[in-house]
Amino acid sequence: MIKISISERLKEKYKEYFNKYKNETDTYIKIKEELTKVAKNCEEMKNFVRYFCKDNKLKSGYDNKKIEDILLGKIEDFNRIIKEMEPRIPNKNKKVKYNGKEIKVSEVIFKVFNYTEFSKIHKFGYTFADEMKVDVCPYCNRQYTFTVKVKGKTVRPQFDHYYPKGLYPYLAVSLYNLVPCCSICNQSKGEFNTKDKHIFYPYEDDGGKKFKFQTKPQDDDFDYFMGLGDKFNIELIPNEGVENKKEIQAIIDNLEDAFKLKSLYNKHKEYVIHIIRNSIVNNESRIEELWSNYPEIFDSKQEIIEAIFMNYIYPKDWGKRPLAKLTHDICKEFGIISK
Repeated sequence: MIKISISERLKEKYKEYFNKYKNETDTYIKIKEELTKVAKNCEEMKNFVRYFCKDNKLKSGYDNKKIEDILLGKIEDFNRIIKEMEPRIPNKNKKVKYNGKEIKVSEVIFKVFNYTEFSKIHKFGYTFADEMKVDVCPYCNRQYTFTVKVKGKTVRPQFDHYYPKGLYPYLAVSLYNLVPCCSICNQSKGEFNTKDKHIFYPYEDDGGKKFKFQTKPQDDDFDYFMGLGDKFNIELIPNEGVENKKEIQAIIDNLEDAFKLKSLYNKHKEYVIHIIRNSIVNNESRIEELWSNYPEIFDSKQEIIEAIFMNYIYPKDWGKRPLAKLTHDICKEFGIISK
């Protein structure tokens, strides 16, 4: 729903994480060491290791570009990698011999792309979340996701794997596959296969501009237009003027499957009723009156509207406070704002 980004500084810190020794001229040392262990200890996974080698040969050394594509690629790279990688590995639940023990194929891959170590043991998970400053869940725009460290204890958002690590374990620590989000979205989405059922990809899609929230009366009861009663539903529909409305509708349906987004937003009817009531009391003339009487407090009518509804209204600020996108859409529906 809300677009997010990663700074060049964070990318450099991320790359440093995978280099075991400081001032090392080679790159991605940790990954290469684990790949070498897999090639040595698991015969059935050698074809997986060859993917990362020059000329597809174990003796030719590792291809930094292939490792970097997995670690720093985006969705276009992921789609290509999945297509190339899947034929190379056995069923992920199949048990193979690794160093004399039988473990699942997915567990072998996790030894190379170790998310547990990445997120917890070396605390990069905190660094990642703190650097990104994603204060509101980009999937639902309903929950704060602050990162805080006090007296050695940390609170941070969870990381969803846009392409699930259970299905694609080689993307488990891929930077652009990790989406800081709230626990509800992370747990709800689970192993939802976004490869087959696309949802908005927060690093590239400004999804909130492609669909909108809109009220719909139940049983032709329009009393809620006056802030009376809750006989209405909150719908998610494609925005006017967007191309490929069928495609956007399919994504909206997938958002419901993955996050129960529409169902959750219908728990916010009371919030919407307050917006409607506020829009009646604080109509255009009232906003003009406040603008005229308090020029020393407000720099613009936008600030007045945001003070009245106690939320940010315009798209550039939707990531600053929960329900900002919903507030914008309902204010637009009821004529408080025009765009």
